[in-house]
Parts: sequence; structure tokens; C-alpha cells
Amino acid sequence: MSEQNAYIMKNILQEPIKTGTAAYANVPGWDLAAKTGTTNDDYDRWLCGFTNKYTMAVWYGYDQVEEVKFRGANPAGQIFSAVMKEIHKDLEKEKFKEPKGIVKANICKDSRKSSYRSLLKRSKRRKSIFRNIC
Repeated sequence: MSEQNAYIMKNILQEPIKTGTAAYANVPGWDLAAKTGTTNDDYDRWLCGFTNKYTMAVWYGYDQVEEVKFRGANPAGQIFSAVMKEIHKDLEKEKFKEPKGIVKANICKDSRKSSYRSLLKRSKRRKSIFRNIC
């Protein structure tokens, strides 16, 4: 996988931490990428994520088929958050580094149009990150 593709995947996986289903699991000062999940009928909960220093996956459930009942945030995410905050607390803060070759453009999610349309045409070989602006 190219550096650019890896960066784009990291960028996509930052959304659950920034504004999504794992916003409670943020580690202040660190770029963190994560994915939450559950199985049908709420039998299992999980959260997998990483920073530049550590990668962790937490599964929360039962050996036998049984519904996971809880109040508040995903229990796997709560464990993930507590451990990640603890192991990062004395480390120098780090962000994900953007490699060369990334082209960013604002795209309207309704019209699918961009003010950077000509730039994108000229940059066919570059990887792109699109942000919704409408």
C-alpha cells in the first residue's frame, strides 16, 4: 500500500474519533484512528484503533451467545480509551504526517461539484481526500 493510500485510510478512520461513534475515546494531543463495531442482536462490541505509537483492539462480549447490555458508551471503547490514555500520557504528542502527493478538495455532497475540478483533472495520478462542504 502506498504512503498516500495509508494516509487516506487513516484520515477516514479518524472520523469516528473526531465526530462519530468513538468520540469519547479521543486521546488529547494525539491523532487517533479507530473503528467501532457490534454484531447482530448486540452480542459483541469492539473497538480497534491506533496512533503512531500503539495499535489496540478490544472485544467485549460473552463466550456464549448473550446480549451485551450497558449504559452509555460502548464498553469495549471505554476500555480502549482508558488504556490508550494511560500508555500515551508521558509520551511526546504526535500527529499523523501527511505524505507528498495528497490533493485536497472540498466537494459538495449534494451536487458532487468542486471548485477545484480543473486541479483534480490535472492531478489524476495523485491520491485525494474529499471533504463535504454542503
